[in-house]
Amino acid sequence: MRRFSIRQSKKSGLPPGTLIHVGQRHVEHPSIWVMDYAPDHLDEHTDIRIDDALAWLKSPNVTWLNVVGLDADFIGQIGNALNVHPLVLEDILNTDHRPKVEEYDDYLFIVCKAPRHDDGVAVEQLSMILFGTGVVCFHERGSDLFNALQERIRSQRGFIRSKGVDYLAYSILDTIIDSYFVTVEMINDTVDDLEETLVTEPTTDTLQALQHCKRHAIMLRKAIFPMREVAFSLEKIGAPFFGSDVRPYLRDVYDHCIQIMDTIESIKDMLSGMLDIYLSSTSNKLNEVMKVLTIISTMFIPMTFLAGVYGMNFIHMPELQWRYAYPAVLLVMASIAGVMALFFKKRGWW
Repeated sequence: MRRFSIRQSKKSGLPPGTLIHVGQRHVEHPSIWVMDYAPDHLDEHTDIRIDDALAWLKSPNVTWLNVVGLDADFIGQIGNALNVHPLVLEDILNTDHRPKVEEYDDYLFIVCKAPRHDDGVAVEQLSMILFGTGVVCFHERGSDLFNALQERIRSQRGFIRSKGVDYLAYSILDTIIDSYFVTVEMINDTVDDLEETLVTEPTTDTLQALQHCKRHAIMLRKAIFPMREVAFSLEKIGAPFFGSDVRPYLRDVYDHCIQIMDTIESIKDMLSGMLDIYLSSTSNKLNEVMKVLTIISTMFIPMTFLAGVYGMNFIHMPELQWRYAYPAVLLVMASIAGVMALFFKKRGWW
C-alpha cells in the first residue's frame, strides 16, 4: 500500500474549513463499522455505507460508529450528513492537531492521541464526536486498541451495556489512557535493560537505544500533557453530555494522566542520568587507552633517542649485507602493525 504525507504548510492561504488531510495517510479506502447495543440488544456490522451508518445514530440504543481511514471527501460526506461544523472536520483531518475539547450545541468534539507500539512506539490521532444517541470515532488506521472494550460490550462484562452514551465515551477515553500505561511500562523495561548494559559494557548501540527511548518519552509526554486537560475539561462540562454518575470516572481518567506524566518524567530523568554515565564511562575508557598508549610510547622514547643519535650506522651490522634485509624489515614492520591492531581490537580500543 502506498503511503504519502501532507504537511501543515500545504494549507497556507486556504480559507478556514478547507478539508485537506494533513499527515501520513495509512488507509487508501476508508471503512465504517458500528456497534449498536442496549441491555438486551446488540447489533454489530462492518464495512457499511455512510447512509446506513447514519441511520444507526437515530436508533434508541447506544450507537458506536467507527470510521477507519481519513479521506477528505469521505469525511466531508459524513460531516454534511451529521451537520458538523467545517472547522471540526478540518481538525479531524489534521492529524498533527493538539488534543482538545470543543463544545457545540448538539455535540461534543474531542481530539485524543493514542500510542501505538506494534512496529515501534508512535502516537496517532483519534477524534470523537459525542452526540446524544451515539459516539462517532475517526481513526487514522485500524488497530486492536479497542478489542477488549468491544469484547466487554459483546459479553456484557461490567455494566457498560446498561449505561448511556456518556459512559461509552468515558470507556473509550479510559482505554486510550490505559494504553499509555502499557507503552510506558515497555519503555521502562527497555531502560532497565539498558541500565544493566550501561554498567557492564556500553557501546554505541547503547547510546542509540538511549536516544530512542528519550525521543519516545518526549513524544509520549507531548501527547499525554494535553490529554490531562481534556479529562479535566470533560469533568467540568457535565450535563447534558456527561451525567453526574460518570463524572467520578472522568476524575479517575484525570488521575491516570497525572500518574503517567509522573512516570514519564521519572524515565526522562533516568535517561538523562544514564546519558551522563555513558559519557563518563566513555571518557574513562578513553583515558585508560591513552594511559596504556602513553606507557608504550614512553618505553620507546629512549630507544628512539639512541637510534637517532647513532643513526644505526655501525660497521658490523649483519643485516646491511643481507640480500633480503629490506623486505624482511618491511615484513617485520607490517607484522608489528598487525599485532598491535589485533591487540587494540581485542581490548576494544578500535
